[in-house]
Amino acid sequence: MIFEHIKEFFKRVLSSIEGLFFLILGIIYLGIPLLKNTHIESAAVSTVIASLWLLGQKKAQRRFIYSSLIFVYLSLIPILISDGIRGCFSLDGLLFWLVIPIPSLLLSNSIRTIVQNFSDSKDKEEVGIGVRIISIVIFLFIAIGIPIIELKLNPSVFLYNPIWGFWPGPIYDEQITFPFQLVIHRFYVLLWAVMLWEIARKKQELVRIAVLFAAISLLFLNFRQLGILRTQRDLQQILSTHLSNKNIHLYVDPSEKDSVLLNYYLQTAMFHFDEVQSWLKTDIKEPISIYLYKHPWQKKQLIGAKYTQFTPVWSSGYQLHIDMESWDDVVRHELVHLIAKSFANSPIGASLNLGITEGLATALNPNVSERNTLDEFVAAGEIPTVTEMKTLFSLTGFYLQSLANAYYKSGSFMQYLIHNESVDAVKKWYAEGSFLEAFNKSEEDLITNWQTYLRTFSVDSVLKKTARKRFAQPSLFNQKCPRFINPGYALWDKLLLFKAEKDSSSFRKALFSANEIQDSLWNSFYKRQIFLFYLNENQPDTALLYQKEKEIGTFLWSDALLLAGKEDDLKSLKMQNDSLFRTSTLRSESLVHKTFCKLWYSGEFPASFRHFPSDLIEVAILVIQQKRAYSEISKIQQVIDIVSDTEILKWLVFLQKRNESQFALDCIQLLKDRSIREESKRRLHELDRFQVVRSQTND
Repeated sequence: MIFEHIKEFFKRVLSSIEGLFFLILGIIYLGIPLLKNTHIESAAVSTVIASLWLLGQKKAQRRFIYSSLIFVYLSLIPILISDGIRGCFSLDGLLFWLVIPIPSLLLSNSIRTIVQNFSDSKDKEEVGIGVRIISIVIFLFIAIGIPIIELKLNPSVFLYNPIWGFWPGPIYDEQITFPFQLVIHRFYVLLWAVMLWEIARKKQELVRIAVLFAAISLLFLNFRQLGILRTQRDLQQILSTHLSNKNIHLYVDPSEKDSVLLNYYLQTAMFHFDEVQSWLKTDIKEPISIYLYKHPWQKKQLIGAKYTQFTPVWSSGYQLHIDMESWDDVVRHELVHLIAKSFANSPIGASLNLGITEGLATALNPNVSERNTLDEFVAAGEIPTVTEMKTLFSLTGFYLQSLANAYYKSGSFMQYLIHNESVDAVKKWYAEGSFLEAFNKSEEDLITNWQTYLRTFSVDSVLKKTARKRFAQPSLFNQKCPRFINPGYALWDKLLLFKAEKDSSSFRKALFSANEIQDSLWNSFYKRQIFLFYLNENQPDTALLYQKEKEIGTFLWSDALLLAGKEDDLKSLKMQNDSLFRTSTLRSESLVHKTFCKLWYSGEFPASFRHFPSDLIEVAILVIQQKRAYSEISKIQQVIDIVSDTEILKWLVFLQKRNESQFALDCIQLLKDRSIREESKRRLHELDRFQVVRSQTND
């Protein structure tokens, strides 16, 4: 009986042109990146289309609300089925579909109703063209105008909107979870819809309207506390440690109390700001606000960007947002965006062509590989054709590429233009968008010259393999399930958060919940993580009881045997796997193995690192940084000369963070005396310049 009713319902709905349109719309979504999944993008688009359909109706009938709601969910059917077949179903995505459409459609109907009632039309059952146009204009202002105002005034990149619901932040942050704040905001939208409908009624209930207005006002006034709205003042109160020098203002989470490290952040910001200004021939005097977050999850919570560091060039003033672990890699890149805003000739504060915008920042901060330069890396991949490069520098071409393709290739080309044409020409292209007017040469000719330049680099097979693998990674738009996050990855992300927060209780609880994960690869990964957890907790006997050697790996198993004092079992294991252990400089020799295990699992340092292999010294460098064991720095400095160039460069950065000037100078001289690769040389010169500037400042 129920089946017959459902069958009759769909027959009636699909017999209408609108019902068929929305069903076909859902099928069309299957061929459009991001819209082909049951997630926030498709929910928002269907809601907007259904709302516009509702506002465009000539008759003022309530049944259109129900019809528009049915039409929205008709477009969901094809993508929901597709997600199920492809294994891309996301519960978070379904929740967006459940909470976004209804309040938006009710609000759209209320807007039309109140405009109709305040119009001069005597026929309240017939909606005139003027009423429909005004309603749509109001609708578009709420959907587009208000977000533009919010982005201009506020630093956050997440947006809650009465029409399309919610935008979580940068598109490159692939993990989008359903926020509880959205439920509150949708309730807020419902209250608006009901209040407007009450105002439009012939017999107005003033008390009811007053209560609704009070509830709306109360909710709005608490938006900042609820995390629905975020201002710069909010950020400055939360990131309350404030350092400044000249026009640079640094706001840092108060949990970071290391004054030496805080001073390093301020000094590096000033150094990179001055250098980039010098290169781009600018002279910004206005205040620069830099917000430094303790980790990516705090940044996500406060402004909506997690692993994406960004500079909101579209907002008023100069500001940028970075988390601490990304500082050294991206601060110069983001400062390029900030400084380029001063000569950008567009309403968004940057070139409208994202290839030019990101290409310039990558060109002036070409950190793409520890071993190879930006140009070497691009040359090692398949050198892009003229057509590919022109597409990359089109208005939409950048988004359709993977990150490596988009950033590396545009950066290499922009770097070539800076060195072989002029900075002024690059700035003109950035500001005006016309390549021919900026360079007085055709785009094809300069791309061809750049291709010829790239062919001068000799690249080995290892780099070719690495580069082509990275360039082959699909962009977000080309992924099979772009918004589907594997439960194993989601748990790992959560564990990293607990680790960053030093929440050992939550970390342990979450880690042991991994046993419920069905994916075999992730299950195997977490077995090793639980095993490591026991070793780090000084419970090697428990670790050995937990799993078997073949599930954990011979090397980890040998660490557990050593820590548990099972010398005979360890000796037997090494004899059985003699050829394997000979490949490990950390475990082949007994003293080194013992020293490694004490260092890595317990943080116990030997009296000296002399006569130990370089691999153990590199492990010690990691432990010193993780545990902030600064008293051990001198031990490493005594043997740093046996470590590789790239590791010395990392150690040099750490020494500069600790303001160990003499040790830093010793490392700089050590590398200058060596024959090092071009990328290491470029990085060394940058660190050397910083050391010189810092010395002059301190003097």
